[in-house]
Amino acid sequence: MKFTEVTLNQANETYLDIYDSGTQENLPAIIVVPGGGYKKFNDFDSEKVAISFLTKGFQAFVIRYAVGEYKDYQQSIQAVNQSVDYIVEHADDLHVRVDQLGMIGLSAGGQLAARYSNTSNNRLRYVVLGYPVITKALDQGMGVATEDVSLMVNENTVPTFIFGSRDDTVTPYMDHIHPYEKALYENNVAFEVHIYSTGGHAYSLANQYTGNGNQRIDHHFASWFPLFMEWVQAYL
Repeated sequence: MKFTEVTLNQANETYLDIYDSGTQENLPAIIVVPGGGYKKFNDFDSEKVAISFLTKGFQAFVIRYAVGEYKDYQQSIQAVNQSVDYIVEHADDLHVRVDQLGMIGLSAGGQLAARYSNTSNNRLRYVVLGYPVITKALDQGMGVATEDVSLMVNENTVPTFIFGSRDDTVTPYMDHIHPYEKALYENNVAFEVHIYSTGGHAYSLANQYTGNGNQRIDHHFASWFPLFMEWVQAYL
């Protein structure tokens, strides 16, 4: 594996992290938009997710958008756009198949990924949303002014895979995933949703690798990853 970091905006410390498998053939690619409530990024929600996809035959990327003292929703949207543009423009050098480009957004990153997947000029084949922020309900706690991305869903929204848990008290199902899947259904967008009875929030892959010791490990919740790998075959 080869790691490279590309600076998107030095002023607000936004970067694109590139995890290159070292292959000489173009591969499907996944772009990780990590969570963290605009405060920080955790490796279990960013780097470890990217490396896990790398082991499944993907080229992987992580968008490090504006957080902490630089947090700004609009600047973060720009970071997502810039990252995708960079990957597409350098696809041959990065050994990426642009027709098999996907994105996974986790928690707050899920809101950014969902927003991008609803734009008319997006370059995605599919999007994955893990325990996503969808509405403006968490704006005050996160300290940013966002938007309800369920209102942006349209008939051209890309195929969407969603996972979360019923006992998530940070992004409760009825406040976030439910309105989004309803919008997908009403706009005839292809989607699949997995809501687990346990798992809480920010469980990532929910295995030993991302679980930080004995925390955030749930073997049933962890089934979302192999289920996704089955689902995504239709788009690769």
